[in-house]
This record gives sequence, structure tokens and C-alpha cells, in this order.
Amino acid sequence: MFRPRFLVVAVAVLTAVTLNAGAAGAKSDYGAGATQTFDIHSADYSFEAPTTMPAGRTRVVLHNQAGTEPHQATVVKLNDGVTTSDYLAALAQSFSAAATKGKLLGGPNSAAPGKDTGVVVDLKPGNYTVMCLIPSPDGQPHVVKGMLRDLTVTPAATKQKSTAKTLPVVALSEYQFKLPKELGRGPVEIVNKGKEAHEAVIAKLPPGKTVKDIVDWVKPIFVPAPGPQPYEDVGGTTPMSPGTRVRLDTRLPKGKYLLLCFIPDPSGEAHLKVGMIHPFTVR
Repeated sequence: MFRPRFLVVAVAVLTAVTLNAGAAGAKSDYGAGATQTFDIHSADYSFEAPTTMPAGRTRVVLHNQAGTEPHQATVVKLNDGVTTSDYLAALAQSFSAAATKGKLLGGPNSAAPGKDTGVVVDLKPGNYTVMCLIPSPDGQPHVVKGMLRDLTVTPAATKQKSTAKTLPVVALSEYQFKLPKELGRGPVEIVNKGKEAHEAVIAKLPPGKTVKDIVDWVKPIFVPAPGPQPYEDVGGTTPMSPGTRVRLDTRLPKGKYLLLCFIPDPSGEAHLKVGMIHPFTVR
């Protein structure tokens, strides 16, 4: 179900979509000093969420209590004068084209059915779109099925004072993760230090499954899944533009996990297939 998430999709399909009005990362504000919560409730294939929010450090939580498939909430800040349709049309052309229309801020990723995931992001005044880029087993991305929603962020009534604490950093770049020893034991900050967009999906590796099973399972968009996904959804952050940072909680039960990036590189190859898959163990 998680073949490359941030993918080239048909302009005609995307622009025709109508905008519809405990897992890792859903427990606290992770030492970020968040002043508000943006709750998003997902189903197959829609979001229920506020359409306006004041600016500020925001805990974004995706509640997938009604969905039968995993979902995510990719948060995009649109450039001035850009509409959601403009952004989707650019995305259908290429990643670089989409980058000229808006900025990927990250968001809660990989909320399994019946689970919640969350991250902390900084929302600045402007127009946003929130979308789910995960494909269904039939290969169709959820955004094509109507899973997106517009958001307007208004100026904050009062100036906020930063109270953020320093956290261990998970660094994303081409094409690797650099992990702190604290990963899996508490809050972390995820920073995209690369030149391309990246995501950090946290997945649990079930007994008997291997990294090779996941690499072999990943197929191009619109191609049906070859079978059940060989990992369990835990959480993480959705795609982030270069220089973007989010915070999330990684307190996890003991077990074997992976960080994954399904985003395709300029040639169309998923980042995890060129090295952006990193096992780690929580003891």
C-alpha cells in the first residue's frame, strides 16, 4: 500500500477531485512548545478537519478511527496566488515543478486503521492543502479518490514565545537517514538536510520478514500491490521540503523497526531502493 507516495499522477484526474469539507507521534507536543492542536479525522477517502487555524506551532494529529486503510496527512503551504489545483497540476509534471508552487511541511504519516499519529509543525499565515498520497491496494493514490482538504491559516492574535527544547535529530538527505541513539525511546526532531523532498516512515518489521521483502514489494504508482504489505504501519512524517523540520514522539515497544522513504528520485526510483531504508532495534 505504500508504494512511492509523492508521485506523478494524471493532471486530468487530480484536478477533477472535489475538495471535501497509540501510534508513534500522537502523545504530546514533543518538547516543541506547541500552542494548539489541529485534529484531522480520516476515513476512506476523506478528511474531516477545521478549514481555518491561527498561525503558530501546531500539533497536527491524524485520527484514523474510521478508515479501513492506512492514511496520512501531507501538509503543503501554497505559494501566494497558487491554488490547490495549480499545485496538483505541477505535481503531475514533476517534483521540481511542484516545488515552485508550494512547500511540503511534513505531517502525520502511516496511521493504521484504528490508530492515531501526530507531528508538530510551524504554521504561518497563508493557504494550505492537506492530502493523503498513500495508494490503495489497487494502486490508486487516495488523493485521486478525494482525500484532500483546503486550510487557511490566519495571523495569530498574539505573538508566541518559543519554548522549544533541544531534541535528538534524525537527519534526512540523499539517500540516507542519520539516526540518533535515542530513536525509539522518546521525542526527536526530523530535519530534511537534503536537496530533494524526503519522508520518514516508521514501520515495524514482523517476524520472518526482511528488508529485501519490502524493497521487492514496492511497485510504481497505479500498479496494484503484489500482495499484503510486508511491514506494520507505526507513524512518522510525510514528505518534507529541503530545510523543513518537524517533531514527533518515537516511544516504541521493543522490536525491530525501519525508517523508510518511498518518494521517487528524479529518475522515478523510490528512495528506499537506492539506500533510504534504515533498520533499527528498540531494546
